[in-house]
Amino acid sequence: GDGSGGNDVWVNFNDEPDFSILPPSSTFVPDRNQERYEAWSAALNASDEWHRGTSNPHPDYNPAAFFLFDAGIVVLEEPIELDEYGTLPEEGVLDSKAAKQDELYTPVGYGLNKSGPHTALGGDIRFQATVKLVTVKGTFGIPAGTSVKFSSNNGQPHQGGTCFGDSGGPIFRQGTLEIVAVTSFGISSTCSGSSGGYRIDQEDDLDFIGGFLAD
Repeated sequence: GDGSGGNDVWVNFNDEPDFSILPPSSTFVPDRNQERYEAWSAALNASDEWHRGTSNPHPDYNPAAFFLFDAGIVVLEEPIELDEYGTLPEEGVLDSKAAKQDELYTPVGYGLNKSGPHTALGGDIRFQATVKLVTVKGTFGIPAGTSVKFSSNNGQPHQGGTCFGDSGGPIFRQGTLEIVAVTSFGISSTCSGSSGGYRIDQEDDLDFIGGFLAD
């Protein structure tokens, strides 16, 4: 009733999370998802490397038009101390003159390294890439103001991009900890060409995220 997606979320901060603690799905009888859920929950809760949290989607999120409010926050049950933290951008930074189309950005995620009709390589290991901002003037039929287009040449040398499994990961202005967008979607089965990032330099997103931050 409060809009929360529940606490069936576990977060791992390692470059290469250990999934071996999860009993393989093949060990469970088909249609016994409850048994698998209980076994996986117990394994994750017992691990010091996995941290349980509660997901909180943007209050205006609509799965039928996810790209309009594609942001969410996971609140961990216990605080985690890290050496560095991401920072929020100024409102409208991607519209500013400083956000030139030749400026570089760094998406980070655990998605595939390469995808194709008969190929699915990588995944479950944290990587980062270098991409360029293509346009902030709407993309893939989506009006300007929510999504921006980034270059995406996943798996190519000296280039980079996002792929399946990277969604929700941060996109930093290169060389900084400033998060200007999150990976939202792709339009190519090969994760090439360009991709969509949901910008968080909007007033409603900054207010939404800011509501979870300590004073």
